[in-house]
This record gives sequence, C-alpha cells and structure tokens, in this order.
Amino acid sequence: MKDETTLFSLWKGPIPLKDVWNEINDENYCLYQLYGRHVVYGPDALLYIGRCGCAETRIGQHMSWLEWEQDRITVYLATLGVFQGWTDSSDELIGAKPREPEIAAAEALLIHTHCPSYNSQHLSQPKDEPKVRIFNVGQYGSLAAETSTLRWS
Repeated sequence: MKDETTLFSLWKGPIPLKDVWNEINDENYCLYQLYGRHVVYGPDALLYIGRCGCAETRIGQHMSWLEWEQDRITVYLATLGVFQGWTDSSDELIGAKPREPEIAAAEALLIHTHCPSYNSQHLSQPKDEPKVRIFNVGQYGSLAAETSTLRWS
C-alpha cells in the first residue's frame, strides 16, 4: 500500500455568487464549493464540490443552472497544498503545491465524503485513487475538518 499523502485545503468564503468574479484573482484556487437552497436539505445546503484550473471559467460553466436557483448561491474557494507541517504561528501552514493527481484525488474524496446534492461522479467508494488525507482549514463551510481515503480501506 502506498503511503498516504496529507493535503490541506485553505478555504475562503462564503462569497456571494455575484461577488465571486471580484475574488477570483488568485490562479492558485483549485477547489470550490457551491451552496444554495435544496428542496430537501433547505437553505445554505452544500450543492456541489469541484476542482478548477481556472476558477472563473469553471464556475462560469455552472451559470446555466445557477441562474435558475431559487435563493442566493454562495461560493467557497480553496487553495490546496501538500502538508509539510505547521509554522511557529499555529494558524499558518507550510506546504508545497500539489500535482494534478493529488488535486483530483482531493476532489473525489471530498465529494465521496460529503455527497453534495448536485454532484454525480465520485459518490461511490473511492477506487484506486492515491491514498490521501485532507485537513480543511479556514472558512470551509459544512465540510468535515479532516477526512481520509483510509476510512474506506
């Protein structure tokens, strides 16, 4: 079994959808969450988790359905890093930029763990994804503070 890679996602949000275009100026954002009203789960429900090379483009691709949502939509954006430790200040992380397979594994694990209403992929048990553990830090909405693929192995 390959060693587990520990990642951290540093989240920023909630950002109203109408204001997100002013916030997306950091090309390092690689994950996002969308929250809104769900017919069963109510207001401010986690609707979607995704990854993006360019957050502006990827979130823009959702506008065809987001414009039809009943209530306000909020967005959380995250940078992702390979966890290497904590600095002397307990609120600062030390990390390296992850590779694409780690970003894809993080997205799959977050979707599988949280089952957002509008995601259709990665809902079943993670397959042969890299073994990862994710620490969600910052303003991470309704996500768990920590999750790992080892939970299902």
